[in-house]
Amino acid sequence: SRAISRNAARGIKNSTTTRAGAMISADGLENGAALTAAFANAAAAPNGIGGTAAGAGLRARRALRAGDLALSVGPAAELLVTASRARAWLGAWLPPPPALDGGSSTFIAAEDLLRGQLVRVLDNEKAVLDACRACGMTAKCDGDRVAAVGRTLRVVDLDETDDSAEVRGPGIKDVWLSVGALAPPGDASAAADALDDETAMALCMMHIRFYKSRAQTHPLLAAWVANLPATFEQPLFWSEAELAELAGSCCRERAQGLRPAAEEAHRALTAGLGPDASGNLEEYLWALAFVRSRAVSLGPKQLPKLLDMEQRVLVPLLDFASHKPGLPAGMDHIRESADGQSIEIVALEDCAEGQEVFTSHGAKSGAELLLERGVIPEDNPHDAVEVTLTLQRATFAGPDVVKMCLLIAESPGQADEPASCQVVSAGSICGEPIALRLRLTPQRPLPTQLVSLCRLERLSSEDLVAAKSHIGASELERRLRAGEPLVGAGDDGAPCVEACRRADCQAASDLRRFLGEALAQYPEAPPKDEGASAPRRLALALRAVEMRILEAALAAAGALSIAAAPSGGG
Repeated sequence: SRAISRNAARGIKNSTTTRAGAMISADGLENGAALTAAFANAAAAPNGIGGTAAGAGLRARRALRAGDLALSVGPAAELLVTASRARAWLGAWLPPPPALDGGSSTFIAAEDLLRGQLVRVLDNEKAVLDACRACGMTAKCDGDRVAAVGRTLRVVDLDETDDSAEVRGPGIKDVWLSVGALAPPGDASAAADALDDETAMALCMMHIRFYKSRAQTHPLLAAWVANLPATFEQPLFWSEAELAELAGSCCRERAQGLRPAAEEAHRALTAGLGPDASGNLEEYLWALAFVRSRAVSLGPKQLPKLLDMEQRVLVPLLDFASHKPGLPAGMDHIRESADGQSIEIVALEDCAEGQEVFTSHGAKSGAELLLERGVIPEDNPHDAVEVTLTLQRATFAGPDVVKMCLLIAESPGQADEPASCQVVSAGSICGEPIALRLRLTPQRPLPTQLVSLCRLERLSSEDLVAAKSHIGASELERRLRAGEPLVGAGDDGAPCVEACRRADCQAASDLRRFLGEALAQYPEAPPKDEGASAPRRLALALRAVEMRILEAALAAAGALSIAAAPSGGG
C-alpha cells in the first residue's frame, strides 16, 4: 500500500504474496484453519483474491477486470455486524449491571452520575413525576417524562444545582428528570439496547476478542477478530509530544480530544454497566479504534435483503483490502449475492495476476483518514485543509450584509466545485460574529465563497444596498456566487461602484494576510528523518499536504491582488 503506517515504518509492506494457489496462508495464526477455509470457500470462482492477515492487503489470483467478482463472504446473515445485532449479542453476553451501594434503589445527587452513563427511569409514573416536582420542575414536559418511564436511557447532561439529569434514548425526546427518578440499569439486555451504534459495536468486538468464553459467535467472525492487528495508528493512541507534531493542522484540536473523550466514555460505561461488561480501558480503546478504522457505510442500495437503512457496519475480511485514493468513492463495489447468502466485493479497477486489489473508504481527506484509520495516503485527490473565517465587520454592518454573507456561505459555488463552506455561527445580537469553516482543496485552493465573503466583509450596509440598486440585485448576487469581482467591466464610476472597487482591492489584501497567518501556524518542515516514529511521520506527511494547499491558496490570492489593483498606478 502507498499509505504511510507503522507497518511501513517497520519495513513491513501492507501486502505480501501468498503461496501459489492458496487464498490465504494462515498457518500459525489463531483460528487460522477457519480463515483458510473461509478464503477457500470465497474463492470457489476463479476470480478470487489472495491475502495474509487482516490489514495485510489482497492480491489477485488471476487477472481481474473492473467489476469482476473478487471476494465473497458468507453466511452473510451471521457475519455482517450491525449495531442492532451487536446490541442483541451484548444483551445475551453481558453480566447484570451492578446495583447501588448502601442499599439505595435510586440515585440521590447529580454528582453521583456521569455524562454518558446508562440509567433506568423508574417504572412508576407517579414516582417519576413526584420526584421531578420535588426538584422544582413544572408539568410542561410531563408527556416526555411519561414516555421515558421504565426505559433504560443515557445521561447527556447534569445540573448539580437542582440534582437533575437530561436523558436520551431511541424513540423519545431528550428530557430533564430528577436524579431521584433514576436507578441503575438492572437488566443487561435493556442496557445494551440503550447504547449508541459505535459503542455497541465496539463493546461487541471487545468481548469477541478478549472475552471469548462469554462471547460465543460464528467461528469465522471470531477468527477474523482474533487475527486483527494488536495496535492501531490513530491519534487516539498518540502521546502529547506526538500530538504536538500536528501543530498548525486543522485536525490537531480534534486529535487532542480523542483520548480524553474515549476515557470519559469508558468511565461512564463502567459506572453504568460495571467493569466486567466495559472491560479495561486498553481493551475498550482497541475496540473503539477497530470499529472506527474498519466500519463502512452500507444500506439497502448495496444489501437490500440484509439492511433496511443506511448505517455503519462491519464486514469480515473486507478490511484485508487497503484504501487507494482516486478509486470510485461510493460503496457500490459491495453487493449481495443473488440468493442473499453472501456479501460480494467486486474489483474497482483492472488488476493483473498477483497485483494488489484495493478498496475505497470514500472521498476523505488525509486528516479524516488519519483520525479514523491512522493512515495518510499519497496523491490523495480528496486532500483538504480547513480554515475558519470570522466576519467581524460584516456581522455588525447591518442585516443586509449579514443576509448576503449567509446566502453566499450556503451556496454551492461554481458548478464543478463541491460544497466547501459550513456556517459555524450565524452571528447574534449579543455580539457573536459570523464564523465559517471553509475547505480548501488542491483543485480549489481558493473557494469562491472565501473570496466573496472577504469582499462582503469590506462593504457597508449602505454601499451594499446602493450596489444592489445600481448594478442589480440578481447580477450582484450572481457575481458573488461565481467569485467574480464586485465591479464589472461596464460599471460606471458611481459612488457605490467605487466602494465595491475598494472592497475588491481590500479583500484581496485581506485574503493574503488571512492565508499567510494560517500558513505561519505550521512549523518549518524538519529535515527528512528515516528513523522517525510512525506518528511523527504521519503528522509530518499531513502537515506537508496542508501546507502545499495553503501555499497554492496564497499564490491564488496574490494573483487576485494583482488583478484587483487599480490601473495606472493608483
